[in-house]
Amino acid sequence: MNMTSFEIVSPDLPAAGEAEAAPGTVLTFYQIFGLFRAFLGQREASAWPVASLNLVQGLDSASMHRFVVARGGLLEAASLADPARGELPVFYDYEPEWKGIEPTNVVYRFEDAFCFAFQQVDYGGGRGERVLVAAPDVDRLRRLYAEIDRYCIRTQRESEEIQMLGGPDVAIDRTLTWDDLILPEPLKQDVRANLELFLRGRALFDSMRLPYKRGFLFAGPPGNGKTLLCRVLAAQARIPCLVLLTAKQCRYDPIAVMFQRARRLAPCMMVFEDLDTLLEGDGRLSFFLNQLDGFSSNDGLLVVATTNHPEAIDEAILKRPSRFDRVWRVENPDLPCRRAYLGRLFAGHLSEAELDECAEETDGFSCAFLKEAYISAAQSALFATAEQNGAPARIGRGQVTAGIELLRGQLEGAAREFRAGKPCGFGEP
Repeated sequence: MNMTSFEIVSPDLPAAGEAEAAPGTVLTFYQIFGLFRAFLGQREASAWPVASLNLVQGLDSASMHRFVVARGGLLEAASLADPARGELPVFYDYEPEWKGIEPTNVVYRFEDAFCFAFQQVDYGGGRGERVLVAAPDVDRLRRLYAEIDRYCIRTQRESEEIQMLGGPDVAIDRTLTWDDLILPEPLKQDVRANLELFLRGRALFDSMRLPYKRGFLFAGPPGNGKTLLCRVLAAQARIPCLVLLTAKQCRYDPIAVMFQRARRLAPCMMVFEDLDTLLEGDGRLSFFLNQLDGFSSNDGLLVVATTNHPEAIDEAILKRPSRFDRVWRVENPDLPCRRAYLGRLFAGHLSEAELDECAEETDGFSCAFLKEAYISAAQSALFATAEQNGAPARIGRGQVTAGIELLRGQLEGAAREFRAGKPCGFGEP
């Protein structure tokens, strides 16, 4: 049993004077724990031991409610309130400016246990869930903990969502395919082959005495589909996918939490967007490297990362296979890719010859700039349609030219006004 996830909470509360002198975090916990104890006392369960489930991976209000329904539990109390002060704010770390926040809390009752789920605010201001569980004895507490843990693992493995650490989960778009990517064909096929080889499973890797783990890093200027590439990987992999939205430290280090969760779900895909920003701060790089290639087993983990600034990433990551085994550059689209993307955007509006011309005129544009050229031209067409009393909108070549010229000026202006960073690449400049 992981004792950082299962903690027996002491029933001994401090005297009033000691509690008032305690740090805000501790004081708030005493207040909440005291309310739960009072609730248990009203139900002749005051002597029951109480455990805190701090790190049951993926345990949140929604999954806790689904577990209660599946197990046949009942809602016992919509909130626990102090008659003198009303419902108390519940936080990981208490700050004076948070006094006005009063999140709700809820108690569920089972035949042999009570579960108290409540919200808290972490260092970054994000809200999460915490759970206290009471049962007649420690053995039953442990059994309930194990039951909740197994339930969370099962539901995460079966999930059709990208599981976001630091934000709400999002549905995996299973309609996305490799054809949705505008990339040079050799690059697309190389990424696809490496993914599909990993998905063939541990036995294949074991047969060649290879560690069953892989690391992919996508690097290059922004706006060229690195995030879309990760979404396609998630859609095609059909294994649990975790995404870290922030590496800002809170009560528990989110990078550590993400690796712990992924190891339990393996085979599992992990995504770290903007890796260079996640590793900022003292000790962050060393900690990440230890998680990536340290003593803990990462069997079954596919670690995927993106960066707009590979020059900001330490060579210990860039040039060390077994951390990120493959590093692919996702550059601004070349002429064939620009032509293919513009063909999709302007289908039904421009002729083949006009599309060829536009592809030539947009040299140096990222995919994001190509899309903006379409949006600008489409808006111009809509304005013209409004003046023509609702005639069907059609994008003309002149509107496209105007959009391209506007964006070209924006690109050239940015190049003049902002000092260029180091070149995007992995060799010497």
